[in-house]
Amino acid sequence: MIRRHNPIIFVLLAGLLLATRATHFGSASFLPDASWAVLFGAGYLLGMRAWAALLALAVGIDALAFGGARASDQLLTSSYACLQFAHIALLLAGRALRENATAASFSRYAIGSVIFAFFVSNTGYYWLSGHFEATSVMGYLRQFNTYLWPYLTVSLGYILAGALVVLAASRTRALSAVSPQREAA
Repeated sequence: MIRRHNPIIFVLLAGLLLATRATHFGSASFLPDASWAVLFGAGYLLGMRAWAALLALAVGIDALAFGGARASDQLLTSSYACLQFAHIALLLAGRALRENATAASFSRYAIGSVIFAFFVSNTGYYWLSGHFEATSVMGYLRQFNTYLWPYLTVSLGYILAGALVVLAASRTRALSAVSPQREAA
């Protein structure tokens, strides 16, 4: 069982957030953004205070980017609130997965929460940012489909990698708990 207040997990997730929040899809210089995977994983692995601290870190990184040369006024609009609702959806999916952590439920919660988070943040940006008055609903749907797949594959890649690390750590812990009993026999 994973302790919900594990500081090592918190530091690793915070480090991944700091290392990747700068870009969405990555480049030759930057890893793709792991924010959604971090927040989903924190919902599963950590308590509410740790999750809230990671969310605050993400917002802080964004604030630095908005104030610097890396982000434009295209990003900071009233639609930014929708991104926070998307983050809450990822938390809730991670927390719900705790109750029924099977391979099938893992797939449902991971895929479903990323698609839902993308829908909430992207639709909010479309309707509230003020940048799409000339874009038709059909034009928006084409754009939605174009950007959904990179968000989905990047987030699920990080979530799967994290799940494999958690699984390996729990197997290692289980084996090390059995080893002293073997030596005593």
